[in-house]
Amino acid sequence: MENSTTKNIAQLNKLIHHNINGYCVTHPLEEINELSRAGMGIIIYLYDHMDEVTYQKDIENEFSARKSTVSSVITNLEEKGYVRRIPVKEDKRLKQLVLTEKADAITNHIRNVNGHINGMIRKDISDEDMLFFNRILEKMTQNMKEGLD
Repeated sequence: MENSTTKNIAQLNKLIHHNINGYCVTHPLEEINELSRAGMGIIIYLYDHMDEVTYQKDIENEFSARKSTVSSVITNLEEKGYVRRIPVKEDKRLKQLVLTEKADAITNHIRNVNGHINGMIRKDISDEDMLFFNRILEKMTQNMKEGLD
């Protein structure tokens, strides 16, 4: 059973990745091709939290990612003009992350990609089953986080 769980999760992840790429090919937006999935996720996170002050640490916590990984993705987004790091007056070591107009312009396209993929995943699955599945995924995620400690 355990082996099939990790195999199924890996297979689903691979299929999601392929379908995202396929959707982006059939619904092209030039700018989206220069973004990684992690970059898209960070843009959506920042957009959803634009009324809050967001730091790199918030991204690390949200995505359970290492500091170096998040820093690399944010640097890439900054170099491509999607994100700005703004120094905080109270603590010069902290940099607030803010989306640029360029990021605002592609946010809807990223949401369309996510909506399309979610629609494919949820096809013929009841809301009740999805709630149960999401509870299980959250527990698995928590178990994996605890394994890192």
